[in-house]
Amino acid sequence: MNLKKPAIVLGVNYYIGLSVIRSLGLEGIHVTAMDNDESAYGMYSKYVSEKVIIPDIKENENGLLEFLISYAKKLDEKPVLIPAADSYAIFISNNTDQLEEYFLFPPMPRGLVADLVNKRKLYEFAQKYGMPIPKTFFPETEEDLKNLKSDITYPCIVKPELSHEFVKKFRKKLFIANNTSQLIEAVRVAIDANLSVMVQEIISGSDDHMYTYNAYFDKNSNPVKVFTNRKKRQFPIHFGASVFTESTFEPNIIHLGEEFLKKLGYHGIVEIEFKKDPRTGKFYMIEINPRLTNFNNVILKSGINLPATLYYELIGEQLTKQINREEGLKFVYLYEDIRASLDYISNNELTLFKWISSYIGPLSHAIYHPKDINPLLVFIRGLFKKLLRKLVRRFKSE
Repeated sequence: MNLKKPAIVLGVNYYIGLSVIRSLGLEGIHVTAMDNDESAYGMYSKYVSEKVIIPDIKENENGLLEFLISYAKKLDEKPVLIPAADSYAIFISNNTDQLEEYFLFPPMPRGLVADLVNKRKLYEFAQKYGMPIPKTFFPETEEDLKNLKSDITYPCIVKPELSHEFVKKFRKKLFIANNTSQLIEAVRVAIDANLSVMVQEIISGSDDHMYTYNAYFDKNSNPVKVFTNRKKRQFPIHFGASVFTESTFEPNIIHLGEEFLKKLGYHGIVEIEFKKDPRTGKFYMIEINPRLTNFNNVILKSGINLPATLYYELIGEQLTKQINREEGLKFVYLYEDIRASLDYISNNELTLFKWISSYIGPLSHAIYHPKDINPLLVFIRGLFKKLLRKLVRRFKSE
């Protein structure tokens, strides 16, 4: 087996990047961790072979491209390039022509990753290929909203076409509108910020009606690794990221995900998020993440190593098919799950007993690992620094 080729992980200041590092390191693969922040806690994993500080992708994307190419030119072999955040996945997709000469990464139709992250493009793909999706509208003016008045049911959500730009501006993923005036105001605020948005119906059902299809699709767009999961809690509640999940074998979303991604010609690691309508049992696609999911540690616990699968295929190894059917494998991001659980309890959606008892049994943690403790210590140190800065600001303002 050829493990001489290094693997580069882009973006390690979040536990997705840390999980990629550990998944590769467990296989004995040389891991280069890259981030613009030298205090990124993924840098401190014992599985990191090399730490490299890179230009900030938010401020200097061209500088990052030049840096990576210059770095790769010094290596004896092409490294495998793995993005650990949407911004890096889009960056690779947008710069494929320049990067493919120096790096190994799953080739896909040009611009596909960027299109999947764009909510309007994703909606168009869903319409074209028959993927169920919540009722969605794309108003560009207040007049458009007035024309859609009879078609919109409340409450509804106002989501951005490009999430990372919206979050950067408003520090949240979406707006919730409970009536026409709130909807008009939400769309107006987005338009004033030069951001395109969509209005989408809310599929009924609690957060534990959210499911995810996680897979690796090979160069022929065939799924070779498959893991399905059910959210139990997310943060922020109702419209946030998974903070407590359990594995569950769900053939319906396996079928939907496989058919859709094969038609797209997808290649690489992917997550599709679905919501099950409790009234009909029908699954609706909510979004796609063309990268590793944030609860990868529980997928790894099941015996499916998605980052290593990507690495092995790119260096020419034969892949074997795996579908996880084991139920009840749990993942928790304790820091945000505590905050989420308190909100669920205050909303009468969770009892204290159910919350505490949910932790019974083996847990896969987001950051903590008994054999790789340093990232957790660095993360805690970062929290204390943030708390101290807040206290200092508060003291100065008084």
